[in-house]
Amino acid sequence: MKLATRKLVEALSIAYCSKCARLKHFCDFTPQKSRRNGLNAICHSCAAEKSRIQREKNPETRLKWRSQRLEIERSQSRARHAKSPSIGRAATAEWRRKNPDAVSRYKKLWSARPETKALWRQWSAKRRAITSLATPSWADQELIELIYAEAMHRGMEVDHVIPLNGKTVCGLHVFTNMQLLTRSQNASKGNKFRSG
Repeated sequence: MKLATRKLVEALSIAYCSKCARLKHFCDFTPQKSRRNGLNAICHSCAAEKSRIQREKNPETRLKWRSQRLEIERSQSRARHAKSPSIGRAATAEWRRKNPDAVSRYKKLWSARPETKALWRQWSAKRRAITSLATPSWADQELIELIYAEAMHRGMEVDHVIPLNGKTVCGLHVFTNMQLLTRSQNASKGNKFRSG
């Protein structure tokens, strides 16, 4: 392109696409600092067509690139969380507080999944087996039923002081090994034994 023509083209805010051989407005090109006019040599539509052809020729390359990109994003997210995990927890708690309907909807969807039901049944069966193995023949079933009724009445949970299936020690499913805790207290205690 001659110098006079190039100056006229730049003054009109148009550029020449080397692929479709047409003059188009600057907004039809992506920026490219290395070129004289600061724009890519081909327009958006030609670049999109070129990309589509590349994807059709090499679909596995695209999938490989996407999986690499996803892994990079995951590792960056893990690194951010490792740096300050409380920020992520606080943001999640805030979102849950602001969106109770969405939380309820997600819980219903999650609990309706067959995999979830199967996991829940498996966990319940394991818990029943542990409880029955940890219940001695001399345990007073009436007192045990009474403490569970009291927990339901108060809106609390029954916790085993010495866990039934702890890492270091296993307790018995008897009245003297039970205490009432709020849900948050029970969750924070978990399956741990705190002596003293």
